[in-house]
Amino acid sequence: MGRRNTRGLELSFKPLKGGRGRGRWYKKVGGRAVYFGIGNGVSDRESYQLALIAYRDFEAAAKSAQTRSVATGITRRLQAEFSVLDEDGGQLQLEAGRALIGQLQKLEAPAAELFSRLADTEEKRRLITSLETRSLAEIKNALSQTAASPKATTVGALLDEFLIVQRERMERRRKLDALRAAGQNIREPAKQNISEARFVSIARDVAVMRGSVGSDIWDGTEARATQIVRKFRNEIDARVLSGDHSHHTFNDGVKLVRMFCAWAEAAHKLDRLPRERMLFAKYSATESSAKAIPMETLRKLWKASDGRGRCWLLLGLNCGYYAKDISDLTADMIDATHLRHVRQKTGVNVRYKLWPKTRELLKKHASKSGRAFENATGTPLVYYSKSKKSGDPTRIDNVRTWFFRLCRDHEIAGYSFSNVRDTAGTEVEKLNPAMVDLFTAHVDRRMACFYVDGKMVDTSALDMIIDQLEQRFSKVWAR
Repeated sequence: MGRRNTRGLELSFKPLKGGRGRGRWYKKVGGRAVYFGIGNGVSDRESYQLALIAYRDFEAAAKSAQTRSVATGITRRLQAEFSVLDEDGGQLQLEAGRALIGQLQKLEAPAAELFSRLADTEEKRRLITSLETRSLAEIKNALSQTAASPKATTVGALLDEFLIVQRERMERRRKLDALRAAGQNIREPAKQNISEARFVSIARDVAVMRGSVGSDIWDGTEARATQIVRKFRNEIDARVLSGDHSHHTFNDGVKLVRMFCAWAEAAHKLDRLPRERMLFAKYSATESSAKAIPMETLRKLWKASDGRGRCWLLLGLNCGYYAKDISDLTADMIDATHLRHVRQKTGVNVRYKLWPKTRELLKKHASKSGRAFENATGTPLVYYSKSKKSGDPTRIDNVRTWFFRLCRDHEIAGYSFSNVRDTAGTEVEKLNPAMVDLFTAHVDRRMACFYVDGKMVDTSALDMIIDQLEQRFSKVWAR
Protein backbone atom coordinates (compact mmCIF):
# COMPACT_ATOMS: atom_id res chain seq x y z
CA MET A 1 0.00 0.00 0.00
CA GLY A 2 1.22 3.50 -0.76
CA ARG A 3 1.33 6.29 1.77
CA ARG A 4 -1.78 8.48 1.71
CA ASN A 5 -1.20 11.76 -0.03
CA THR A 6 -2.12 14.31 2.65
CA ARG A 7 0.21 17.09 1.53
CA GLY A 8 -1.74 18.19 -1.50
CA LEU A 9 0.90 16.73 -3.86
CA GLU A 10 -0.09 15.59 -7.31
CA LEU A 11 1.80 12.30 -6.96
CA SER A 12 1.74 9.76 -4.14
CA PHE A 13 4.73 8.00 -2.56
CA LYS A 14 5.09 4.25 -1.96
CA PRO A 15 7.97 3.16 0.34
CA LEU A 16 10.03 0.16 -0.74
CA LYS A 17 10.17 -2.85 1.57
CA GLY A 18 13.41 -2.61 3.48
CA GLY A 19 14.24 0.60 1.63
CA ARG A 20 14.88 2.63 4.81
CA GLY A 21 12.71 5.48 3.68
CA ARG A 22 13.37 5.14 -0.04
CA GLY A 23 10.43 4.49 -2.32
CA ARG A 24 8.76 5.30 -5.61
CA TRP A 25 6.53 8.17 -6.74
CA TYR A 26 3.35 6.98 -8.46
CA LYS A 27 -0.07 8.01 -9.79
CA LYS A 28 -3.23 5.92 -10.18
CA VAL A 29 -4.14 5.99 -13.89
CA GLY A 30 -7.07 3.95 -15.12
CA GLY A 31 -7.19 1.96 -11.89
CA ARG A 32 -3.53 0.95 -11.85
CA ALA A 33 -0.40 2.50 -10.37
CA VAL A 34 2.09 4.05 -12.80
CA TYR A 35 5.53 4.81 -11.33
CA PHE A 36 7.63 7.87 -12.20
CA GLY A 37 10.81 7.73 -10.16
CA ILE A 38 12.67 6.91 -6.95
CA GLY A 39 12.88 9.20 -3.92
CA ASN A 40 13.98 9.39 -0.29
CA GLY A 41 10.52 10.03 1.16
CA VAL A 42 7.61 12.44 0.78
CA SER A 43 9.80 15.37 1.83
CA ASP A 44 12.34 14.73 -0.97
CA ARG A 45 11.23 17.60 -3.21
CA GLU A 46 14.00 17.22 -5.79
CA SER A 47 12.95 13.66 -6.64
CA TYR A 48 9.32 14.76 -6.58
CA GLN A 49 9.94 17.49 -9.17
CA LEU A 50 11.75 15.00 -11.45
CA ALA A 51 8.90 12.52 -11.04
CA LEU A 52 6.37 15.28 -11.79
CA ILE A 53 8.19 16.10 -15.06
CA ALA A 54 8.03 12.42 -16.01
CA TYR A 55 4.33 12.36 -15.17
CA ARG A 56 3.69 15.45 -17.33
CA ASP A 57 5.47 13.75 -20.26
CA PHE A 58 3.32 10.67 -19.67
CA GLU A 59 0.14 12.80 -19.69
CA ALA A 60 1.16 14.59 -22.90
CA ALA A 61 1.87 11.28 -24.63
CA ALA A 62 -1.49 9.86 -23.50
CA LYS A 63 -3.33 12.97 -24.73
CA SER A 64 -1.52 12.82 -28.07
CA ALA A 65 -2.48 9.15 -28.43
CA GLN A 66 -6.10 9.98 -27.62
CA THR A 67 -6.13 12.78 -30.21
CA ARG A 68 -4.71 10.42 -32.85
CA SER A 69 -7.34 7.84 -31.96
CA VAL A 70 -10.18 10.36 -32.33
CA ALA A 71 -8.73 11.65 -35.62
CA THR A 72 -8.44 8.08 -36.94
CA GLY A 73 -12.09 7.40 -36.13
CA ILE A 74 -13.25 10.59 -37.89
CA THR A 75 -11.04 9.84 -40.90
CA ARG A 76 -12.60 6.40 -41.29
CA ARG A 77 -16.09 7.90 -41.15
CA LEU A 78 -15.10 10.43 -43.84
CA GLN A 79 -13.67 7.66 -46.03
CA ALA A 80 -17.00 5.87 -45.82
CA GLU A 81 -18.93 9.09 -46.56
CA PHE A 82 -16.79 10.08 -49.57
CA SER A 83 -16.62 6.56 -51.04
CA VAL A 84 -19.95 7.27 -52.84
CA LEU A 85 -18.13 9.80 -55.10
CA ASP A 86 -16.89 6.90 -57.25
CA GLU A 87 -20.49 5.87 -58.06
CA ASP A 88 -22.92 8.75 -57.46
CA GLY A 89 -21.68 12.03 -55.95
CA GLY A 90 -25.25 13.16 -55.38
CA GLN A 91 -25.54 10.68 -52.50
CA LEU A 92 -22.85 12.48 -50.51
CA GLN A 93 -24.20 14.39 -47.49
CA LEU A 94 -22.05 17.50 -47.89
CA GLU A 95 -23.23 19.19 -44.70
CA ALA A 96 -22.43 16.16 -42.52
CA GLY A 97 -19.12 15.71 -44.31
CA ARG A 98 -18.04 19.31 -43.74
CA ALA A 99 -18.95 19.01 -40.05
CA LEU A 100 -16.60 16.02 -39.74
CA ILE A 101 -13.90 17.87 -41.69
CA GLY A 102 -14.26 20.76 -39.22
CA GLN A 103 -13.59 18.33 -36.36
CA LEU A 104 -10.48 17.02 -38.14
CA GLN A 105 -9.22 20.57 -38.67
CA LYS A 106 -9.60 21.28 -34.94
CA LEU A 107 -7.44 18.20 -34.27
CA GLU A 108 -4.92 19.48 -36.87
CA ALA A 109 -5.07 16.16 -38.74
CA PRO A 110 -3.27 16.19 -42.14
CA ALA A 111 -6.17 14.35 -43.82
CA ALA A 112 -8.47 17.35 -43.24
CA GLU A 113 -7.03 19.26 -46.22
CA LEU A 114 -7.58 16.36 -48.62
CA PHE A 115 -11.21 15.84 -47.61
CA SER A 116 -11.83 19.61 -47.73
CA ARG A 117 -10.64 19.71 -51.37
CA LEU A 118 -12.87 16.73 -52.24
CA ALA A 119 -15.89 18.47 -50.68
CA ASP A 120 -15.13 21.72 -52.56
CA THR A 121 -14.83 19.83 -55.85
CA GLU A 122 -18.17 18.07 -55.33
CA GLU A 123 -19.92 21.32 -54.35
CA LYS A 124 -18.56 23.06 -57.49
CA ARG A 125 -19.80 20.14 -59.62
CA ARG A 126 -23.27 20.47 -58.16
CA LEU A 127 -23.34 24.24 -58.76
CA ILE A 128 -22.27 23.81 -62.40
CA THR A 129 -24.89 21.09 -62.92
CA SER A 130 -27.53 23.36 -61.40
CA LEU A 131 -26.55 26.24 -63.71
CA GLU A 132 -26.80 24.05 -66.81
CA THR A 133 -30.46 23.36 -66.08
CA ARG A 134 -31.34 27.07 -65.89
CA SER A 135 -31.87 29.58 -68.71
CA LEU A 136 -29.49 32.49 -69.29
CA ALA A 137 -32.20 35.02 -68.38
CA GLU A 138 -32.87 33.24 -65.09
CA ILE A 139 -29.17 33.28 -64.17
CA LYS A 140 -28.81 36.99 -65.06
CA ASN A 141 -31.89 37.85 -63.00
CA ALA A 142 -30.56 35.96 -59.98
CA LEU A 143 -27.18 37.71 -60.23
CA SER A 144 -28.74 41.15 -60.49
CA GLN A 145 -30.92 40.52 -57.42
CA THR A 146 -27.89 39.37 -55.45
CA ALA A 147 -25.97 42.53 -56.37
CA ALA A 148 -28.86 44.78 -55.32
CA SER A 149 -29.70 42.97 -52.09
CA PRO A 150 -28.66 44.59 -48.79
CA LYS A 151 -25.68 43.34 -46.83
CA ALA A 152 -26.41 39.99 -45.20
CA THR A 153 -26.59 39.75 -41.41
CA THR A 154 -23.95 37.59 -39.74
CA VAL A 155 -24.29 35.53 -36.58
CA GLY A 156 -21.64 37.78 -35.01
CA ALA A 157 -23.75 40.90 -35.55
CA LEU A 158 -26.76 39.17 -34.04
CA LEU A 159 -24.69 38.06 -31.05
CA ASP A 160 -23.82 41.72 -30.46
CA GLU A 161 -27.54 42.54 -30.25
CA PHE A 162 -28.14 39.54 -27.98
CA LEU A 163 -25.37 40.63 -25.60
CA ILE A 164 -26.76 44.19 -25.43
CA VAL A 165 -30.10 42.77 -24.27
CA GLN A 166 -28.37 40.62 -21.61
CA ARG A 167 -26.44 43.66 -20.38
CA GLU A 168 -29.74 45.56 -20.04
CA ARG A 169 -31.15 42.69 -17.95
CA MET A 170 -28.09 42.88 -15.69
CA GLU A 171 -28.43 46.66 -15.30
CA ARG A 172 -32.09 46.30 -14.31
CA ARG A 173 -31.11 43.82 -11.61
CA ARG A 174 -28.49 46.28 -10.31
CA LYS A 175 -31.08 49.05 -10.04
CA LEU A 176 -33.59 46.79 -8.31
CA ASP A 177 -30.92 45.65 -5.83
CA ALA A 178 -30.16 49.31 -5.07
CA LEU A 179 -33.87 49.99 -4.40
CA ARG A 180 -34.08 46.97 -2.12
CA ALA A 181 -30.99 48.14 -0.25
CA ALA A 182 -32.77 51.46 0.27
CA GLY A 183 -35.61 49.62 2.01
CA GLN A 184 -38.13 49.05 -0.78
CA ASN A 185 -39.82 45.63 -0.94
CA ILE A 186 -39.70 44.78 -4.65
CA ARG A 187 -40.22 41.36 -6.21
CA GLU A 188 -39.27 40.99 -9.86
CA PRO A 189 -40.77 38.47 -12.32
CA ALA A 190 -38.90 35.16 -12.49
CA LYS A 191 -36.06 35.07 -15.06
CA GLN A 192 -36.68 38.67 -16.17
CA ASN A 193 -33.25 39.89 -15.05
CA ILE A 194 -29.82 38.35 -14.44
CA SER A 195 -27.00 38.83 -11.96
CA GLU A 196 -23.54 40.13 -12.80
CA ALA A 197 -22.15 36.61 -12.36
CA ARG A 198 -24.61 35.24 -14.93
CA PHE A 199 -23.78 38.04 -17.39
CA VAL A 200 -20.05 37.26 -17.10
CA SER A 201 -20.82 33.60 -17.86
CA ILE A 202 -22.99 34.53 -20.88
CA ALA A 203 -20.34 36.94 -22.24
CA ARG A 204 -17.69 34.20 -21.98
CA ASP A 205 -19.84 31.68 -23.90
CA VAL A 206 -20.81 34.30 -26.51
CA ALA A 207 -17.10 34.84 -27.23
CA VAL A 208 -16.69 31.08 -27.83
CA MET A 209 -19.73 30.99 -30.15
CA ARG A 210 -18.50 34.07 -32.04
CA GLY A 211 -15.15 32.38 -32.67
CA SER A 212 -16.93 29.35 -34.10
CA VAL A 213 -19.83 30.70 -36.20
CA GLY A 214 -19.55 34.50 -35.94
CA SER A 215 -18.86 34.99 -39.65
CA ASP A 216 -21.69 32.67 -40.82
CA ILE A 217 -24.67 34.25 -42.59
CA TRP A 218 -27.95 34.44 -40.66
CA ASP A 219 -31.14 34.54 -42.77
CA GLY A 220 -33.70 33.98 -40.01
CA THR A 221 -34.87 30.58 -41.23
CA GLU A 222 -35.12 27.45 -39.13
CA ALA A 223 -33.03 25.51 -41.65
CA ARG A 224 -30.13 27.97 -41.46
CA ALA A 225 -30.34 28.17 -37.66
CA THR A 226 -30.16 24.36 -37.53
CA GLN A 227 -26.97 24.38 -39.63
CA ILE A 228 -25.35 27.02 -37.42
CA VAL A 229 -26.30 25.27 -34.16
CA ARG A 230 -25.04 21.92 -35.48
CA LYS A 231 -21.74 23.44 -36.60
CA PHE A 232 -21.17 25.09 -33.20
CA ARG A 233 -22.20 21.95 -31.34
CA ASN A 234 -19.84 19.75 -33.38
CA GLU A 235 -16.90 22.09 -32.77
CA ILE A 236 -17.31 22.28 -28.99
CA ASP A 237 -18.01 18.53 -28.84
CA ALA A 238 -14.72 17.88 -30.68
CA ARG A 239 -12.92 19.80 -27.92
CA VAL A 240 -14.46 17.52 -25.31
CA LEU A 241 -13.42 14.41 -27.26
CA SER A 242 -9.86 15.73 -27.64
CA GLY A 243 -9.65 16.42 -23.89
CA ASP A 244 -9.28 20.21 -24.27
CA HIS A 245 -12.63 20.99 -22.59
CA SER A 246 -14.76 19.30 -19.93
CA HIS A 247 -18.35 18.23 -20.52
CA HIS A 248 -19.41 21.10 -18.25
CA THR A 249 -17.96 23.61 -20.74
CA PHE A 250 -19.83 21.82 -23.55
CA ASN A 251 -23.08 22.03 -21.59
CA ASP A 252 -22.55 25.77 -21.05
CA GLY A 253 -22.15 26.23 -24.80
CA VAL A 254 -25.34 24.28 -25.57
CA LYS A 255 -27.23 26.28 -22.95
CA LEU A 256 -26.01 29.53 -24.53
CA VAL A 257 -26.97 28.59 -28.11
CA ARG A 258 -30.43 27.45 -26.94
CA MET A 259 -30.89 30.77 -25.13
CA PHE A 260 -29.68 32.67 -28.22
CA CYS A 261 -32.17 30.90 -30.53
CA ALA A 262 -35.05 31.48 -28.10
CA TRP A 263 -34.18 35.20 -27.97
CA ALA A 264 -33.92 35.38 -31.78
CA GLU A 265 -37.36 33.79 -32.15
CA ALA A 266 -38.92 36.15 -29.57
CA ALA A 267 -37.30 39.14 -31.32
CA HIS A 268 -38.73 38.02 -34.73
CA LYS A 269 -35.25 37.30 -36.07
CA LEU A 270 -35.94 33.54 -36.39
CA ASP A 271 -39.10 32.03 -37.88
CA ARG A 272 -39.07 29.14 -35.37
CA LEU A 273 -36.76 27.21 -33.08
CA PRO A 274 -34.94 24.24 -34.65
CA ARG A 275 -37.15 21.19 -34.24
CA GLU A 276 -34.20 18.81 -34.02
CA ARG A 277 -34.16 18.69 -30.20
CA MET A 278 -31.00 16.54 -30.07
CA LEU A 279 -29.10 19.68 -31.10
CA PHE A 280 -29.68 20.97 -27.57
CA ALA A 281 -28.95 17.72 -25.72
CA LYS A 282 -26.27 17.91 -23.02
CA TYR A 283 -23.86 15.54 -21.37
CA SER A 284 -25.14 14.01 -18.15
CA ALA A 285 -22.90 14.34 -15.09
CA THR A 286 -22.18 10.78 -13.90
CA GLU A 287 -20.66 11.82 -10.60
CA SER A 288 -20.47 14.79 -8.26
CA SER A 289 -17.69 17.32 -8.85
CA ALA A 290 -17.47 18.00 -5.09
CA LYS A 291 -13.94 17.54 -3.71
CA ALA A 292 -13.41 17.13 0.03
CA ILE A 293 -10.25 18.43 1.74
CA PRO A 294 -8.50 15.85 3.98
CA MET A 295 -8.51 16.53 7.73
CA GLU A 296 -4.73 16.91 7.94
CA THR A 297 -4.79 19.49 5.14
CA LEU A 298 -7.56 21.40 6.93
CA ARG A 299 -5.45 21.42 10.10
CA LYS A 300 -2.51 22.77 8.12
CA LEU A 301 -4.67 25.52 6.61
CA TRP A 302 -6.07 26.39 10.05
CA LYS A 303 -2.61 26.71 11.63
CA ALA A 304 -1.41 28.93 8.77
CA SER A 305 -4.46 31.28 8.85
CA ASP A 306 -4.99 34.43 10.88
CA GLY A 307 -8.16 34.96 12.96
CA ARG A 308 -10.13 36.44 10.07
CA GLY A 309 -9.15 33.59 7.75
CA ARG A 310 -10.06 31.00 10.40
CA CYS A 311 -13.48 32.63 10.66
CA TRP A 312 -13.98 32.14 6.90
CA LEU A 313 -12.93 28.49 7.13
CA LEU A 314 -15.43 27.94 9.94
CA LEU A 315 -18.25 29.57 7.96
CA GLY A 316 -17.48 27.14 5.12
CA LEU A 317 -17.51 24.10 7.44
CA ASN A 318 -20.28 25.18 9.85
CA CYS A 319 -22.68 26.76 7.33
CA GLY A 320 -21.55 25.51 3.90
CA TYR A 321 -20.63 29.06 2.86
CA TYR A 322 -19.09 30.03 -0.48
CA ALA A 323 -16.92 33.15 -0.85
CA LYS A 324 -19.96 35.15 -2.10
CA ASP A 325 -21.96 34.10 0.97
CA ILE A 326 -19.20 35.40 3.27
CA SER A 327 -19.11 38.65 1.30
CA ASP A 328 -22.90 39.09 1.64
CA LEU A 329 -23.01 38.20 5.35
CA THR A 330 -24.26 41.12 7.47
CA ALA A 331 -24.23 41.63 11.23
CA ASP A 332 -28.03 41.49 11.54
CA MET A 333 -28.04 37.94 10.08
CA ILE A 334 -26.21 36.67 13.19
CA ASP A 335 -28.02 36.15 16.50
CA ALA A 336 -27.01 34.52 19.78
CA THR A 337 -27.14 30.91 18.55
CA HIS A 338 -27.93 30.86 14.82
CA LEU A 339 -27.03 32.48 11.51
CA ARG A 340 -29.93 33.38 9.19
CA HIS A 341 -29.06 32.85 5.52
CA VAL A 342 -30.93 33.19 2.21
CA ARG A 343 -28.92 31.73 -0.66
CA GLN A 344 -29.03 34.17 -3.58
CA LYS A 345 -28.93 31.46 -6.27
CA THR A 346 -31.89 29.40 -5.00
CA GLY A 347 -33.73 31.79 -2.67
CA VAL A 348 -33.79 29.07 0.03
CA ASN A 349 -33.92 30.37 3.61
CA VAL A 350 -31.83 28.40 6.15
CA ARG A 351 -30.95 28.99 9.82
CA TYR A 352 -27.59 27.45 10.77
CA LYS A 353 -26.74 26.68 14.37
CA LEU A 354 -23.34 28.22 15.10
CA TRP A 355 -20.60 26.21 16.81
CA PRO A 356 -19.12 27.84 19.94
CA LYS A 357 -15.83 28.26 18.05
CA THR A 358 -17.63 29.98 15.16
CA ARG A 359 -19.49 32.34 17.53
CA GLU A 360 -16.22 33.14 19.33
CA LEU A 361 -14.37 34.13 16.14
CA LEU A 362 -17.35 36.00 14.64
CA LYS A 363 -17.65 38.03 17.83
CA LYS A 364 -13.95 38.81 17.66
CA HIS A 365 -13.43 39.51 13.94
CA ALA A 366 -16.82 40.33 12.34
CA SER A 367 -18.13 43.88 12.19
CA LYS A 368 -20.95 44.78 14.60
CA SER A 369 -22.99 46.51 11.85
CA GLY A 370 -23.31 46.42 8.08
CA ARG A 371 -21.25 43.79 6.27
CA ALA A 372 -19.58 41.34 8.64
CA PHE A 373 -16.43 41.42 6.49
CA GLU A 374 -15.15 43.84 3.87
CA ASN A 375 -11.89 45.05 2.35
CA ALA A 376 -9.77 47.80 3.89
CA THR A 377 -11.11 50.11 1.16
CA GLY A 378 -14.71 49.46 2.25
CA THR A 379 -15.60 47.37 -0.82
CA PRO A 380 -17.23 43.92 -0.48
CA LEU A 381 -14.97 40.85 -0.43
CA VAL A 382 -16.54 39.68 -3.71
CA TYR A 383 -17.70 42.26 -6.24
CA TYR A 384 -17.65 43.08 -9.95
CA SER A 385 -15.46 45.78 -11.43
CA LYS A 386 -15.86 47.21 -14.92
CA SER A 387 -13.17 45.99 -17.30
CA LYS A 388 -11.20 48.88 -18.84
CA LYS A 389 -10.83 46.91 -22.09
CA SER A 390 -14.37 45.63 -22.73
CA GLY A 391 -16.47 47.64 -20.30
CA ASP A 392 -18.03 44.39 -19.06
CA PRO A 393 -17.98 43.39 -15.36
CA THR A 394 -15.06 41.32 -14.07
CA ARG A 395 -15.34 39.32 -10.84
CA ILE A 396 -13.01 40.34 -7.99
CA ASP A 397 -12.92 37.60 -5.31
CA ASN A 398 -10.72 38.42 -2.31
CA VAL A 399 -11.64 35.22 -0.43
CA ARG A 400 -10.58 33.09 -3.38
CA THR A 401 -7.33 35.07 -3.70
CA TRP A 402 -6.59 34.72 0.04
CA PHE A 403 -7.16 30.96 -0.09
CA PHE A 404 -5.06 30.56 -3.26
CA ARG A 405 -2.10 32.39 -1.69
CA LEU A 406 -2.47 30.44 1.55
CA CYS A 407 -2.27 27.13 -0.33
CA ARG A 408 0.58 28.32 -2.54
CA ASP A 409 2.69 29.54 0.39
CA HIS A 410 2.29 26.25 2.24
CA GLU A 411 2.68 23.89 -0.75
CA ILE A 412 -0.94 22.70 -0.79
CA ALA A 413 -2.13 21.98 -4.32
CA GLY A 414 -5.42 21.05 -5.94
CA TYR A 415 -7.97 22.89 -3.77
CA SER A 416 -10.07 26.06 -3.91
CA PHE A 417 -12.16 27.75 -1.22
CA SER A 418 -15.36 26.14 -2.56
CA ASN A 419 -13.88 22.77 -1.54
CA VAL A 420 -14.32 23.82 2.12
CA ARG A 421 -18.10 23.77 1.51
CA ASP A 422 -17.68 20.47 -0.42
CA THR A 423 -15.94 18.99 2.63
CA ALA A 424 -18.84 19.90 4.93
CA GLY A 425 -21.43 18.69 2.41
CA THR A 426 -19.61 15.35 2.05
CA GLU A 427 -19.69 14.81 5.82
CA VAL A 428 -23.42 15.69 5.98
CA GLU A 429 -24.08 13.10 3.27
CA LYS A 430 -22.34 10.47 5.40
CA LEU A 431 -24.46 11.41 8.43
CA ASN A 432 -27.85 11.80 6.71
CA PRO A 433 -28.11 12.02 2.88
CA ALA A 434 -31.64 13.46 3.13
CA MET A 435 -30.27 16.59 4.85
CA VAL A 436 -27.66 17.52 2.24
CA ASP A 437 -29.97 19.78 0.18
CA LEU A 438 -31.16 21.59 3.30
CA PHE A 439 -27.60 22.15 4.55
CA THR A 440 -26.39 23.39 1.16
CA ALA A 441 -29.52 25.57 0.67
CA HIS A 442 -30.74 23.73 -2.43
CA VAL A 443 -34.42 23.52 -3.36
CA ASP A 444 -35.91 20.33 -1.90
CA ARG A 445 -39.71 20.00 -1.57
CA ARG A 446 -39.25 17.29 1.10
CA MET A 447 -37.99 19.99 3.49
CA ALA A 448 -41.31 21.93 3.40
CA CYS A 449 -42.22 20.66 6.87
CA PHE A 450 -39.50 22.91 8.37
CA TYR A 451 -40.92 26.12 6.80
CA VAL A 452 -43.85 28.51 7.23
CA ASP A 453 -44.32 31.26 4.59
CA GLY A 454 -40.83 30.60 3.25
CA LYS A 455 -39.13 31.06 6.63
CA MET A 456 -37.40 28.24 8.48
CA VAL A 457 -39.18 27.71 11.81
CA ASP A 458 -38.02 24.23 12.80
CA THR A 459 -34.24 23.92 12.96
CA SER A 460 -34.06 20.82 15.20
CA ALA A 461 -33.11 18.31 12.47
CA LEU A 462 -30.44 20.54 10.99
CA ASP A 463 -29.17 21.52 14.46
CA MET A 464 -28.55 17.84 15.21
CA ILE A 465 -26.54 17.41 12.00
CA ILE A 466 -24.48 20.54 12.70
CA ASP A 467 -23.73 19.28 16.24
CA GLN A 468 -22.41 16.04 14.74
CA LEU A 469 -20.36 18.02 12.22
CA GLU A 470 -18.74 19.90 15.09
CA GLN A 471 -17.64 16.63 16.68
CA ARG A 472 -15.94 15.63 13.42
CA PHE A 473 -14.33 18.95 12.57
CA SER A 474 -13.25 19.94 16.09
CA LYS A 475 -10.01 18.07 15.31
CA VAL A 476 -9.17 20.93 12.91
CA TRP A 477 -8.69 23.51 15.68
CA ALA A 478 -7.87 21.13 18.57
CA ARG A 479 -4.40 21.66 19.96
